[in-house]
Amino acid sequence: MKFKDLPRHAADSDKKEIDPAGLEFPVQFELRRPVAANGGADVKTVTLREPTVADVERADAAGTGGHGKMIRLLADLAELAPDDIRKLSAADYRDMSDTVSCFL
Repeated sequence: MKFKDLPRHAADSDKKEIDPAGLEFPVQFELRRPVAANGGADVKTVTLREPTVADVERADAAGTGGHGKMIRLLADLAELAPDDIRKLSAADYRDMSDTVSCFL
């Protein structure tokens, strides 16, 4: 499923949030700007698999504040290194975070 096709519900009148009840994995993201990842290869698309309890546990152990938990979770789900996630544009990171934030 592509990010743009994810089910959404109106949480308030100004913002449409992703409806976690309708999520179908894997979710594919077309990056706004490719990043060098996995040893230098240009990555233009990132696919997130469905999180497991073990993924959530690892994310919880990764930090107590800031973005550490989310970076760890996204790295695990995308099979990328945390430093590769840090190279994403802020907009791509926001889209991916919005998709899986209900699991943290």
